[in-house]
Amino acid sequence: MDSDTIKSFTFTRTDSIRTILLDERDFPVYKIETPYSSGLRKDTTVYRRAGTYPDTYFEEVARIHWHHFHQSEIVYGGKILRVGDYLRKSGVIGQNKKFVAPDGKQYKWVLQMRGQKLITNDFNETLVASFKEANLGIRKPKHPGCLQIYPSGQHMMDLIVVTFVYLEQKRKNNNGSSGGPA
Repeated sequence: MDSDTIKSFTFTRTDSIRTILLDERDFPVYKIETPYSSGLRKDTTVYRRAGTYPDTYFEEVARIHWHHFHQSEIVYGGKILRVGDYLRKSGVIGQNKKFVAPDGKQYKWVLQMRGQKLITNDFNETLVASFKEANLGIRKPKHPGCLQIYPSGQHMMDLIVVTFVYLEQKRKNNNGSSGGPA
């Protein structure tokens, strides 16, 4: 697949913290696991497929430490990122989140009612990634959730997936549609 192609990842479940992301050939690329727990602290682990098919295995990319009484943390790239410091509020009511990626550029997740999109936080607002929530097929045709990563974001796919997982869980909690970690 060349770098001018949009990479699409289909979700196997509607729960963004307990799912597998499949590529266009239905091969698993990312696995997101969160153990069920009655405690206040939960961790979500994001894994990426490594190796070539059929000798595929998954390696840990990041871990999200969910906290209820202080800032959650993302362990990524050998660093511990305090979410409130890394994903900074943006927009009129602060629902959007901006961050600086390892490439030195600033990006912004724009939260929407049925998904979210990632754009460059500059004059151009280049689309980097977008997510469409699953449709259960009641009023419109049924389809699974889909995260698309455009060529402008393919150099940081792991970071896009990790920040997406965190913000999608927060978006669902704020919309009252998920009982997962806060």
